[in-house]
Amino acid sequence: MNKDFGKSSPIVPVTHTSLVKILSYCLEANVPLMVWGRKGIGKSDIVKSFARMQVHNENLKKYLLGEADYVRIFLGQADSVGDIIGLPRHENGYTVYDPPRWFPKENTDKMLILHLDEFTRIRKEFRNAALGLVEDRIIYSNKLPDNVRIIASANPPSMEYFDAEDLDEALIDRFVHVLLTPSKSVWEEFAKSVNIPDVITKFASTNPELIVGSSEVFPDIKIEPNGRTLHKRLWPILRVIESRRENGIISEDEFKEDLAIMSQVVLGPVYGLQFYSFYNKAEKPITFEEFINEDFDELKEKIKIMTIMGRVDLQKKSIDNAIKVLGELAVRHFDKEDEIVAKLLEFSSLFTGTELFKYYNSQLTKLPKETRAKIFTYLKRNPKMAKVYVQSAAKNSRIGNAVRNDMKN
Repeated sequence: MNKDFGKSSPIVPVTHTSLVKILSYCLEANVPLMVWGRKGIGKSDIVKSFARMQVHNENLKKYLLGEADYVRIFLGQADSVGDIIGLPRHENGYTVYDPPRWFPKENTDKMLILHLDEFTRIRKEFRNAALGLVEDRIIYSNKLPDNVRIIASANPPSMEYFDAEDLDEALIDRFVHVLLTPSKSVWEEFAKSVNIPDVITKFASTNPELIVGSSEVFPDIKIEPNGRTLHKRLWPILRVIESRRENGIISEDEFKEDLAIMSQVVLGPVYGLQFYSFYNKAEKPITFEEFINEDFDELKEKIKIMTIMGRVDLQKKSIDNAIKVLGELAVRHFDKEDEIVAKLLEFSSLFTGTELFKYYNSQLTKLPKETRAKIFTYLKRNPKMAKVYVQSAAKNSRIGNAVRNDMKN
């Protein structure tokens, strides 16, 4: 196994605490999740505990979804076709399959977590059935009820797990993936929550390799986000995160943290961080402080993303904040004042030819006389900026007309 390749793969390492949140979002959004990790670290226990509404941290209780039924299938122990897809029989001239014993049969209001354990030990001849179960929620003539949610877990194929086999790309693409990595502090929280005796917890603290292991085994797979990822994974999870914020279930800070985690889980670290940055730029207007402290290219990028997202409301609020900065010029002194004025006047050019262009000009005309005079003085000292300003967003403003006439003279 190429260990360096595994480290550079898009699979995100997470602690038990983060996994509770990830489970919560994937289950509610009905997005299949694959939990990778070495043996004995609690991959299966944490899924079962979530179904029973048991968490090791009080702050995680808000992520619970109510008590759920729990069915665990040991795929590595399936040795006949009937264990996975059921047994065939003839009915009215057709071949149908009686469902296997584990198959959920009734749709109820109560969630059922179907835990596909030992996923990398499934026999190759059963993998097409597993693919249909995860992607289409159907095995031959048997369809999963709507209340069923799928979670899988697996040991990475390696010398340590010689009987685990690589998954093909089609199966990999049907899940979002995380690598569960043990944390000493999280284990201590868990030990305290279940009243494990001090003598055991103190022994563990002096022998941390019992908890975290001596080395991590990374899945030697590569996950490539694609259109299916955006449509069937990212979008449903994003709706759940936004809904929880809107309903006050999570705070604004928790929203940002959860969005950052889930973006990377779904898209991988690189695309995940890019999406997180993109989303944030399209979620709030440019502030008073940002107009003062950020360079023009950064402001331009934020307006570009707002335009892509159709957020005219945020663009208007950004313009209002730009006007506020200009309004302050008459009553206070800024460091690098000329640079700020240049930045704000160039900012107006981003809206040339749009309704926002008219809105910006209408706000400019409301500025105090002292402010307009200060801008006018700056433009007279900087004819290059004056030309840009006159040709773009100042065409219909009193300041623009004054500058235009002055330039003619």
